[in-house]
Amino acid sequence: MDLSVSTYPQLFLDNPTRSVVRGLVDPGPSFFLPLEINGRIGPIRLDGEVGYNFGNRSVPQSWGRGLLIGHEFNDRTEAYIELYDQQETNRLPIGHGAGQFATGVPKQRETTLGLGGRQALNKGHTVNLLLMGGRSFQTISADNSQPSWIAYVGLQVLLGPKKHN
Repeated sequence: MDLSVSTYPQLFLDNPTRSVVRGLVDPGPSFFLPLEINGRIGPIRLDGEVGYNFGNRSVPQSWGRGLLIGHEFNDRTEAYIELYDQQETNRLPIGHGAGQFATGVPKQRETTLGLGGRQALNKGHTVNLLLMGGRSFQTISADNSQPSWIAYVGLQVLLGPKKHN
C-alpha cells in the first residue's frame, strides 16, 4: 500500500468587486488549514481530508471532512466518488455577521455526495479536465441556503519537473 500525507493551507481574501454584496462569496479574510492522507490499495485510490476553516467576524469557523474513493482506468482517465461534510463550530449572535450568518441561526452543516473524474488532455498529462457533479443530503430550505445540486468543471495545469519512471 502506498501512503502519503500532505497539507495545502489556503487564504481567502475579499476581491474588489461587488461579489460579497451579491452573495457570491463569503466576506474575507479567512484561512483554511487541511490535512490530507492519500493511499492506494491495489487498483483503488483512497483520499481522506480533515481541515479547519478559521473564519472571521462575518463567517463562522468550521470543520471540513471528506473521503474520496476512485479508480484509474488507464494512465489518462480516472473516476471518483466523494463524500464531503462541512459543519460550523460556532454560532453567531443575531445581528452579527453578514448575509446568511447575520440571522443567528443554529450551526449550519453541508454534506454532499459527488461523482467526478479527471481526463488527461495531452500526452504529458500536464493539462487535465476535472469534472464533478453531486447532490446535497440536507433538506433544502430558505433558512439554510443549501444547494440541492452542485457541479464544477475545471482545467488543471501541472507545472514543474516531470516524473521519471
